[in-house]
Parts: sequence; structure tokens; C-alpha cells
Amino acid sequence: MEENESGFQSRGQILDYFQAVTYFKFEDSIQFLNQYQWNLNKALQNFYTSNADLTNGGHQTLSSIIIREKNDEYLAKVIGEFENGSRTEKDVSNLVVMGETKRIALVAHNNKKTELIECLRQHRDILAKHKLYGTGTTGSLVEKELQIPVTKFESGPLGGDQQLGAKITARELDILIFFIDPLDSHPHNSDVQALLRLAQVYGIICATTASTVDFIFSSTKMNEPHVRKIQIAQTSKPK
Repeated sequence: MEENESGFQSRGQILDYFQAVTYFKFEDSIQFLNQYQWNLNKALQNFYTSNADLTNGGHQTLSSIIIREKNDEYLAKVIGEFENGSRTEKDVSNLVVMGETKRIALVAHNNKKTELIECLRQHRDILAKHKLYGTGTTGSLVEKELQIPVTKFESGPLGGDQQLGAKITARELDILIFFIDPLDSHPHNSDVQALLRLAQVYGIICATTASTVDFIFSSTKMNEPHVRKIQIAQTSKPK
């Protein structure tokens, strides 16, 4: 089967991806893609430049690909500043851009889900400007209660924490909001600890309480690009 220039090999794959990005209904997606002969790149380009008002509540839902392209453009600008001497830092190998659109993961243990929803409700307008991810029931609850699109992974015990960990190592997450229940035991606690460890290693902004979330969302840096540097020290071998 001939491969589409977007990398997908069937119209079914193109349709699934287009719906996941745009939140269009099945019939609307078919009609929109037909206009561009099922060329996904052209269809998405037109969607983002001309049809922002067609998305949920007027909110322009950015795909991970578009966000990454915008971040790469900003990173190229930063590297250029290094090269012309306007910045003193020379090592750019571990630079990660947090663009204007932040990629935010939302997780909460069962006894903390209500607290998370009430906390996020106060910041609904801010959240609507960013790309959201959620594990299991948490993602579904946020989407239902706040009426904001959320990309949903598996629940934590079924591998959702590991999926988020993979996003972190791929430099595709900027903020982790994880409301942990410290008074209850969790069978997948090792996955939780592994996720929090990765957040530290990769310099992810991490919030585990409502107060921390309030401080993060009140920062002016939520609305502007920011570059962070991952400090990964080499482990010395014992002599």
C-alpha cells in the first residue's frame, strides 16, 4: 500500500489522527479531508490557519506535531543567540523549549480526583490555552467537568504512568500535576516513583498540591516561551 507523505499507510489511520487532533465528528472529518484529497499535512495546515473557530468552544487544539515545530523554531533562535555571542552558555545539547503552549500532564489518585478537579476549575481559562494529557479516569473527568480536550492514556496501574514517563524522556511534557494520596498504599507505587524521578531528571515542573498549582499558573512564564537545560550528570565508576 502506498504511504501517505504524513507517514500513514491508510485512510483509516489518517482519519483517526485527524479526529484526535481536531475533535471533529466522523462525518465532518471525512468531508474536510476530502477537500484536500486526504493529504493530512495540507488539511491540518488549513485547519490551524483558517478554522480555529471550528474547534471546541473556539479553542484551537494544537497537536503535538505543531507544538514541537513551534518549539523548534524558538530553539533555533536561542541557538543563534549562543552563536553570535549574545548568550554566554555554549552547551546547547540538552536544551529543551517550553513554548507558549505548555504540555501538561494531569494525574490523581482516587481519593484526590475531586480535589484536583476543584483546583483546576479555578484555572480553567489558563488550561484551555495549553495541551493536556491525563491518565485513565482523571483525564476523562477533567474533560467532562471542565469541557477541555484531554489526550487520555491508560490508568496508572495499567501503564499510564509509564506512558507519561515516555513522554518526558521524549521531551514532550513540560508540567506534571500529580495529586498523590500519601495516606493510602498503591500497588503500582514503583511506577509512581519512577515517574517522579524522571520528572526530576528532565527538569519537569512538578506540582503535587493545589497551592503549588496556584503558584505555577499565576506565573507570567505560562504565557511565554522558556528554555530549560537538562542536567544529566555522568555517574562515576568506582575505582
